[in-house]
Amino acid sequence: MNSILRKHTSMNDFSKVLKEIPYETRNLGIKALEISEFPLSRTSLELVKNYIEREKKINSKIFIQAKVPKAALQSAVLLQKLGFYCIEIALRPSVVLKTSAAYKLFREEPQSFIPAGFDPGKLTVKILSKDSLEQTNQVQSISASSFTADRFHQDPNCADFVADQRFVFWVDEQLQDPSVRFFILEYKNSVIAFSSLRENDLVLIAFKKGFQNRKLGSFFFLQIFKQLDEEGFQSLATSISASNTGMINLCSKLGFKFQDPSMTLHYWTSNSLNL
Repeated sequence: MNSILRKHTSMNDFSKVLKEIPYETRNLGIKALEISEFPLSRTSLELVKNYIEREKKINSKIFIQAKVPKAALQSAVLLQKLGFYCIEIALRPSVVLKTSAAYKLFREEPQSFIPAGFDPGKLTVKILSKDSLEQTNQVQSISASSFTADRFHQDPNCADFVADQRFVFWVDEQLQDPSVRFFILEYKNSVIAFSSLRENDLVLIAFKKGFQNRKLGSFFFLQIFKQLDEEGFQSLATSISASNTGMINLCSKLGFKFQDPSMTLHYWTSNSLNL
């Protein structure tokens, strides 16, 4: 079967299972693909295997990711036999704003969510003006050095500078995207945190070094809750890594419910490792 499959396999066959991810190709500096079909059939698995073998022969550097839903975890077992490895369990938390006990208390006593040591009069949350070079530069600076719990920073085969640059690219894309808006948290007129939002999906959130683990997360999130609630939004959702325990604890505290777990696997050809 394998020899017959190899003989008749074309790029069209591969493209049914493997899709290039242009933005990750740019981010990583090598060809990046994603397995797009789950659960994997025996034929699909052979296609992935044959594609990898072919690329190795022509000495092409590639990266492949597979985001395997809970219902198809057997596919993760099969991919591990090809050299894929689990790098992350991802979760999809969501919250109905008006059912959050923390938000109810915040509406009554917002000052109680400001940690000791911060002047309440100098903490402000606003929507970033994308025309403000000063604000956007501060957001981009935070994005370059604040993320550590994501799958690429956790991947021992990816250099930190590559993982850092990936977020710089990502934030820059969102700054150019009219469907994405940014909330910023300022202290003494300096941006110390940002979050990006597409509709009711919280895409990214980051705090400037020196302000991380200072208990400002609840205040920042709840201000976003308030803004969305006033705009008529019913709920807020996000995606987080199970390794990001700080965000898991924060989401739990604010009334998020966790759902849709998935397993993400990575594969690098040995000559493409961004060590």
